[in-house]
Amino acid sequence: MLPRTIGRCGGLFSAVRIPAGFVYEGAGTESRADVAEFLAGVLDGGPIFYDAGASSTR
Repeated sequence: MLPRTIGRCGGLFSAVRIPAGFVYEGAGTESRADVAEFLAGVLDGGPIFYDAGASSTR
């Protein structure tokens, strides 16, 4: 059985890995909920994949 798709991809799909510290600094907050709201706004509601297993200072 094939895995389910968790994010809809269009004609173009891009991904970048950005250290959490940069994202929190850009959002100007320490709150994970506020960062999520910030990213939803700047990415126009596009998908965000958070890698909780990646090494991070957050």
